[in-house]
Amino acid sequence: RFGTAVSAVKNEGESVVVTPAEGGGERFDLAVIAEGGVFSEQARKAVTHDYGQTSWVGTVTLAGAVPGLAMERFTRDGPLALLPLPAPADADPTTSRAALVWCVATEDDPVAPLTEAQRLAVLATRLPEAVGTPVAISPLKSFALGLNAEASLVDGRVVRIGNAAQTLHPVAGQGLNLGLRDAFLLVDRLASGARASDAGVTHALRGLAFARAPDRWSVIAATDFLAR
Repeated sequence: RFGTAVSAVKNEGESVVVTPAEGGGERFDLAVIAEGGVFSEQARKAVTHDYGQTSWVGTVTLAGAVPGLAMERFTRDGPLALLPLPAPADADPTTSRAALVWCVATEDDPVAPLTEAQRLAVLATRLPEAVGTPVAISPLKSFALGLNAEASLVDGRVVRIGNAAQTLHPVAGQGLNLGLRDAFLLVDRLASGARASDAGVTHALRGLAFARAPDRWSVIAATDFLAR
């Protein structure tokens, strides 16, 4: 039931009770929480740190860019990245589009007071020639940046993946990769659990958090180090 808000998720023995906002809890074998939200709106988890940075996100149109080229610069204010996007069918063939991630200090934010034209002009001074010339920029949205990570992915019959398990600084763009690997191993374990002699979710979840720990904590530590 897409779009149905959940008010509570509670372990009860070998099952989990999921309660919709309108009431009437239902019992399941497993609940996977994958809705992590953004740092500023999350309850604080076991490991947390506010970087005092804001990420401005939007799209940029570039002229003379190398097709498919991604770029990340480490500036004094924070990382600045362009990630190539597919071109619309009616797009000018001499231009290309890229997603923009522009991180700056929150206390002295140099992006917030600028108009779109001014943001475009400043951005042009921050980018190397290889990525092309920025000729248009979309309205930008801003997000506070922080680290917020659960100690473990697994709590009884509840599993957290992606931003629900670990929200990271976008430096090096590893949050999505980590979330995909969380999901991949969970699916792999569920498949092997279905084939096991003691088939089921208990078998699938056994050791899942331990198996994911080296990857999780090395990426969390690396992104935290780079951000600081």
